[in-house]
Amino acid sequence: MKISRRIVTSLVAAAWLGAAAPSLAAPPVSQKNGYAIDGFDAVAYFTTQKPVKGQAAFSSTWRGATWLFASAENKAKFDATPEAYAPQYGGHCSLAMTEGKKSSGDPQAWRVYNGKLYLNGSPNVRDTWLFKIDQNIKNADWWWQKSYANL
Repeated sequence: MKISRRIVTSLVAAAWLGAAAPSLAAPPVSQKNGYAIDGFDAVAYFTTQKPVKGQAAFSSTWRGATWLFASAENKAKFDATPEAYAPQYGGHCSLAMTEGKKSSGDPQAWRVYNGKLYLNGSPNVRDTWLFKIDQNIKNADWWWQKSYANL
């Protein structure tokens, strides 16, 4: 029985896409006390430029984590585009991620940079991270991508 090249190519592509599917899994979100960002409002970092505790009355579930917000308006903004507001590296410490390590981020040690929210393990760690921010983001992005490729 003769199999056409098109069928073989389709089968190989389907097998390859099937093997690649695990890398498309949602990235993990760091959680403290049962909440992403320890219950702080991810949107508030962008709108008020400060950490604000969320309220259980305004909660959403995204990527397996519960997110709290200070208002219905902030919840609606997050629900519309969570990727725009969620911290990078799943809320893990941005400096630790430059070495491929996952460590909890502190909601009080944050920075919005180039439209993205970054958390660090402490204010002192954040200050170290800020010293070489662009290089640190490049390194952390590489490690974060690598950590997911095997999910």
